[in-house]
Amino acid sequence: MIKILCSLLLLTGYLPVNIDVTNVTSLTIPISSNTYTYFEEIDPYIDDLYYIDENVQVIGSDKLLELSKSSDQVKQSVIKALIIVLENNSLLEDKQTSRYQTWCRAAYLLGNLKATQATPQLRKALLENKRSFVRIASAKALGAIHTEETKQILITALLSEKNKAVIDIIKVELSRWNTLS
Repeated sequence: MIKILCSLLLLTGYLPVNIDVTNVTSLTIPISSNTYTYFEEIDPYIDDLYYIDENVQVIGSDKLLELSKSSDQVKQSVIKALIIVLENNSLLEDKQTSRYQTWCRAAYLLGNLKATQATPQLRKALLENKRSFVRIASAKALGAIHTEETKQILITALLSEKNKAVIDIIKVELSRWNTLS
């Protein structure tokens, strides 16, 4: 199947003519748009984040982190896909815990990837979401991103937050500026 796909891509001019496709066993297809390049191979691992089984979510998360280390292009594609997960409001409206976990895992990954592009979505969740564990995940991600902007967001949240668990996490994240900066 992959050889057929490669042949079609060669015929359409998508692949350079000098590529030898006789021993190809897998194929990563970058799909370019005017804003970023998307790699199809990340889709199954993004899908894993939506799985009810936490073990599948962990495997998908680990694979996304691993893939993001392969190149900056792939990393940006992973970040873009994870931001789309954060923007899926139905995850935060659903009563199933696994849906919240999907959102929180995406936030964790974005923090791990230091994805400053996710700051607006994480800020909104921290300052506006009614669920404490979503605010906690947001605070942790913003702390991991560790920019002056995220520090200011955490300070703002600390001044208005009422939940002790969230306040404690924000304080922990803010304390990292003294040790990491």
